[in-house]
Amino acid sequence: MSTCDLTWCVNTGSWEELLAALQLPENRAEIAKFASGASYLHQPTGVEYTLMRQDDREKVFQLIANILATQEPMSTIGITVEEYIRYILGLFASTTYLPYTIVFKSGNEIVGAYLTNDHHTRQLPALDQMSQDQLAFFQKAAPHIEIGTRAACVDPSPEASGRVINGYSDAIREDFRGKGIGRYGNAIRMALAYHLGFNLIFRICDNESSVMSGRRYFENGHMVLYESIEIGGVKPYQGLKGGKVCQFRHLNPRL
Repeated sequence: MSTCDLTWCVNTGSWEELLAALQLPENRAEIAKFASGASYLHQPTGVEYTLMRQDDREKVFQLIANILATQEPMSTIGITVEEYIRYILGLFASTTYLPYTIVFKSGNEIVGAYLTNDHHTRQLPALDQMSQDQLAFFQKAAPHIEIGTRAACVDPSPEASGRVINGYSDAIREDFRGKGIGRYGNAIRMALAYHLGFNLIFRICDNESSVMSGRRYFENGHMVLYESIEIGGVKPYQGLKGGKVCQFRHLNPRL
């Protein structure tokens, strides 16, 4: 596999610094290499950043589900690892994602991934086309869908923002957290989205650590508190502190 140097990218401290760095031809050449499949090894952490390959899919999806389905807020509403893979990542797999999803590796191990897709390639199944199992799952996941929809209030909306890239699901293995890996991943993801000509990038954060990993590069939307969600007179997140926050950045102004 060919390599590239994105040290200039991960060493930026803000969107403004990243944008300025992206104007330099030598830096644009390096992010172009990454977009074409080259990998970047961050020497201080020993973590390699690459675009996801099709043959990584099963391992990446399993890792994401093992992390996100077993912690709040997913565990609060009883979403299982198997359901997360089958339904939530099943929807993701029907979109265009391989050119945008970043995988984090330590040696031969996958230790994290930022699942990212072209927002406008998503195809939500119509209710009358769902199986009974699908209907049952989406009823169970109604709180997750409701709070995510309420949090994703970007002005202008993703539907009116031209080309939109979406941070769908982000996860890093616990023993690799606290090393800046998530922040570096967000810098690379944003540089890639800018290079590829997207107009807007957004992601929904489930917790404070997720917000912190993107705070240098994204703007924060308002927080929707978990305890504010009520479905059929029931508050499924009762007692769960915090909430979801949409982070976004308008990258390339529409002409």
